[in-house]
Amino acid sequence: MLRLALVLATVAMALPAGLAAQDSGSAPEKKRPGRDPQIIRQNEIEAEADARNALELIQRLRPFWIRSRGQSSINLATAEPVVYVNNTKMGSPSVLQQYSVASIREIRQLRGSDASMRYGIGHENGAILLTLR
Repeated sequence: MLRLALVLATVAMALPAGLAAQDSGSAPEKKRPGRDPQIIRQNEIEAEADARNALELIQRLRPFWIRSRGQSSINLATAEPVVYVNNTKMGSPSVLQQYSVASIREIRQLRGSDASMRYGIGHENGAILLTLR
């Protein structure tokens, strides 16, 4: 029994100080949440305050939202997403040039299937939802 106690004491002293003092009951560190690819939030908008308008802001932060999808085998009416400002349908992404960055609260992208479920046909290329202050 004494021999076992000596072995355990030797092993404990050989462990690095950090491991010996580590509390096994502590919670793991929380990771910071990553950037949501479907939403441009206020902190990102403020970081890009030098952008002239909402379209330029999107082109800098999420350019894939407004890229043309090209020709389709199902003959879509437009290759662009539909833009909604405060839940009012406004048209193509070019209308985003009318809104200053200072007036924006949030910009959200809906993919084609989600936009079609929410707004009906004509949204195969998705929708961009602009929420103003």
